[in-house]
Amino acid sequence: MNLQNYLKDVLKELRLSTFPTQNVVINFTLFVIIFTAVMAAFLGLLDVVFGKVILDGIALLRDSQFASKFHAIKEVTEVATTTLINIATSTATNTIVK
Repeated sequence: MNLQNYLKDVLKELRLSTFPTQNVVINFTLFVIIFTAVMAAFLGLLDVVFGKVILDGIALLRDSQFASKFHAIKEVTEVATTTLINIATSTATNTIVK
């Protein structure tokens, strides 16, 4: 197939195509703009609501008895870790000294 035949076929196909009118293009453009604005507002609202729920949940956990229990567990873990480090250090020191 040469270039001339190809271009003739392209023009032939373009003549068979129907193109939208100016009103159709304007209507679809307005629809897309409005739909995008509505979805942006909806997603923004969801973001605000979920953000508020998460922050309130964190504040509730921070002020609840769970926080004091968590703090006690943290202190026990720190003491146990320090004790294990001391035992490991003294064992290593005793092994090296012998």
